Amino acid sequence: MSHLTHAQRTLIENGLRDHKSFKEIARDIGKAHTTVSREVRKHCVTSDKGAYGRVTNRCIYRRECKRLNVCGDLRCRRRCRVCAKCNEICPDFHEDICTRLNQSPYVCNGCPDEHRCVLRKKYYIHDQAEVEYRKVLSDVRTGATLNEEERLAIGVILNAGLEHGQSVHHIMVSRRDDFQVCEKSVYRYINSGLFLQRPGRMELPKAPGMKPRRKKGGEHKIDTKCRISRTLEDYTAFLAVHPDNAVIEMDSVHWNARRKGSAHVQL
Repeated sequence: MSHLTHAQRTLIENGLRDHKSFKEIARDIGKAHTTVSREVRKHCVTSDKGAYGRVTNRCIYRRECKRLNVCGDLRCRRRCRVCAKCNEICPDFHEDICTRLNQSPYVCNGCPDEHRCVLRKKYYIHDQAEVEYRKVLSDVRTGATLNEEERLAIGVILNAGLEHGQSVHHIMVSRRDDFQVCEKSVYRYINSGLFLQRPGRMELPKAPGMKPRRKKGGEHKIDTKCRISRTLEDYTAFLAVHPDNAVIEMDSVHWNARRKGSAHVQL
């Protein structure tokens, strides 16, 4: 994944406010548009901000609702849909979610209806995004960097693709915007059992036929100083000085397991 600077995050926020598309913002900061998309969706924040002069009623039935006295106050003659307490106490409350948050740009930055919209909002704020990014960098690199919601979402996507015979690589390439981690991390999460029941390692198309990699043997290092005073010339000179010393000749056998033979080295 591409790392963004604080200045680039500032340009992203300014671009969203100026109604620029992800591709236009990506050209301004020199990154791929998928990087901008992931950044916005990953670091956007939810806001309860309402609208000036309007009742913050987020019920999906607010336009046709005719209920009265939901709070039990018989002296109140107003319709409940214009009451600030409606969303908190009404048993039939069902929150209305803005459909614009499910498509690009996924946030309310630059929305022309922001000043009069009372629904729950999402914003991309460059300062807060930078703080979250720095916090991830400073955290100890142990375990998975996924929250429960991301873990469940990735598990559902992987299950759907594996059931159609797709590989993890194919799934991630075709649905790149749905993954906030790299392919290597996804394989590591699967092998470690992060997704619990499914998907597991044995559900990967090629995993059952793959053998574990053979570990490399330790490199045998030879000390170049071991031949000092141990050459044939040194031995001949030693016998000339000590002709009466007894000389013993011995053979050693070295077993070579690969060639299934022996080599005789005369000392």
